[in-house]
Amino acid sequence: MRGVWLAAGLVMALFAIVTLHDVLLVFFAAAIFAVPLRASAVATARRLHAPATAGLAIVIGALVLATAGLLFGWETILAKQVTQLAALLPAAAATGARVLRQEPWASPLAQLQLDPGAILTGAGGLVGALRGVLGGTLAGFIDIAILIFAAVCFAAEPRTYVDGLLRLIPPQRRARVDAVLDEAATTIGLWLRARAVSMITIGVLSGIGLSVLGVPDAIALGVLSGLFAFVPNIGPIAAGLPAVLLTAPLGWQRVAGVLFLYWLAHAIDDFFVIPIAERRIVRLPPALTIAAQLVLGLASGVLGVMIAAPFVAVAIVMVRRLLVEDVIERNRLTAADPLSLLRHEPSEAP
Repeated sequence: MRGVWLAAGLVMALFAIVTLHDVLLVFFAAAIFAVPLRASAVATARRLHAPATAGLAIVIGALVLATAGLLFGWETILAKQVTQLAALLPAAAATGARVLRQEPWASPLAQLQLDPGAILTGAGGLVGALRGVLGGTLAGFIDIAILIFAAVCFAAEPRTYVDGLLRLIPPQRRARVDAVLDEAATTIGLWLRARAVSMITIGVLSGIGLSVLGVPDAIALGVLSGLFAFVPNIGPIAAGLPAVLLTAPLGWQRVAGVLFLYWLAHAIDDFFVIPIAERRIVRLPPALTIAAQLVLGLASGVLGVMIAAPFVAVAIVMVRRLLVEDVIERNRLTAADPLSLLRHEPSEAP
């Protein structure tokens, strides 16, 4: 009978996940951003000898001011370049298609109807879809409002929600699950820190290199490269496409230079920056990350692609600790030595 109830519970859980995957991803994203928010609030409160809530208020105020400063800098420095970039990309794509039609081996590629300006402005492009998630539509605005509200709530009282989740776990397993959740939160914090370092590195190297190569709107392209570096695997390709299209009319030598620049920037990031920044967390298998990006992207669009990598990081921690170590390896150990369970697990008080 217990097995029947367990199977029914698993079926109901899977049905809820499939049905409410969009809502669950929004709250998962909120939990991701709550981790650095809580860590910053605790560090600020400790430094000021103040309560954690006061530290959280200070951190939120600083984030609001920083956001206002970024928006002001965008309007005064980057808005013009982004507008010019969006205007130049369609003409660059048309020129590239005309060049491809002259090459027999590449003529099929010229038949593709690609509007790269949509990458920056169109509703069907990457940033256009991101606008849909972040407020371009009423549903997107509601999603981002819920995400921010939930992130602040999670950061303000994390134990309230963790303890509520642990109430669903059998008492003898709560301490273990609590420790695994804490490890998952630490992994997310370290991953976000590593991504921030990677984004800055890619953005600076790309902006400087494109300026040296004489590519138009190099600053805007560098910022775009830095932002897209948040998404592993897919982000670098999407960020490099506009630069390649802009340099295509200038000759294949310039295109080769841009491609080499992006390769060099990401090679420096992959072989020097990321190993240092991510030395304390597990490296994410690229194939597993791409698979998660495809699945979550098909399920929830751009938001799914953005949080696929941290989702994989949390899943690896959960599977390794709760399945591999606590079930598979323990069962193997018990089968080899029946008395090992008594030696490795303290007895429960009646």
